[in-house]
Amino acid sequence: MGSATKAVLTEQERITDPASITELAARSNAGVNVELGTNAAQEKNAGPLAELTGQAPGVRIGYSSKLWMHAKVLIVDGTSMLMGSVNLTADSLDDRREVSILLTEAASVDRAIRVAQNDLAAAFPQPPDAGQRPAPPADKPSEQGPTGGGN
Repeated sequence: MGSATKAVLTEQERITDPASITELAARSNAGVNVELGTNAAQEKNAGPLAELTGQAPGVRIGYSSKLWMHAKVLIVDGTSMLMGSVNLTADSLDDRREVSILLTEAASVDRAIRVAQNDLAAAFPQPPDAGQRPAPPADKPSEQGPTGGGN
């Protein structure tokens, strides 16, 4: 993300890692277009994302209005995409063994950009009230399932 010179487009279920917030703010303040879609139901995101917009008012954040956002995708300058299981949280980045793949194939990156931009177009610009948040999917695993925690 630190190499971005034009754009950072990301969809993240959870984003609470202070270093990630700082880097997104730095990119935005350096003139990079930063757009972020997230799960409206993830209340843990509220504080860190408020901090992000406080540091970098130009960041565009969209809170999913229809979907239970489970995505973990980061697209830099429209040419490379990191996709996998890593949430931008300290637990996910430091304490778990997650997996991601870097893709540079243009058709795949372009498709992900279209999907993320469509999601952002339909998103709330502010965290919605509880009654407006998407419901969790029927197959959502328990937060205390057999592996000892959620995503």
